[in-house]
Amino acid sequence: MQMVKRFLLILAAFWVALLLFAPWRELYFYAEKQLTPYQIQLRDATIEEIPGGLRLLHPELYWQGIDLARIDRITFRTILLVSELRGEKLSIQKAFQRFAPVTVKRFLLRYYLWSPRQISIRLEGSFGILEGHYDIPQRALRLTLVKEEKINALRPYMKHRNGVWVYERRF
Repeated sequence: MQMVKRFLLILAAFWVALLLFAPWRELYFYAEKQLTPYQIQLRDATIEEIPGGLRLLHPELYWQGIDLARIDRITFRTILLVSELRGEKLSIQKAFQRFAPVTVKRFLLRYYLWSPRQISIRLEGSFGILEGHYDIPQRALRLTLVKEEKINALRPYMKHRNGVWVYERRF
């Protein structure tokens, strides 16, 4: 029994040390390289390493070379079995505001190791609060409007089911 406790203690210490001292900047550049085939880029970001993660300040989101949005801050953090990506103040560029004239105040993407098939999503913005998940194997996104505010801009993209506004999409 003593040997099992020692093994678990060493394993936990190794895990914590890995989280605290991981090369987060290099992992960010690796993730950026993985997004290149999809023509998604985050440019002009100031990168800060924080304990257990990474913070990007003022990145600009580009898709297929088109300046799509500005984000005030993105924080990526891994804490034991949960990884999360938090963002603040996502503003779509003026040229695209006729398609989606919304501002996202905060967004949160969370991945749980015990639920490897999906990523939970929460968005707060001028439209209210959207919550849902992305199913990785099925490549399906499902968001439900939890708190409704000004949804006129999103209404063409959403369906009204059982008294709830829902957005569904397969990629």
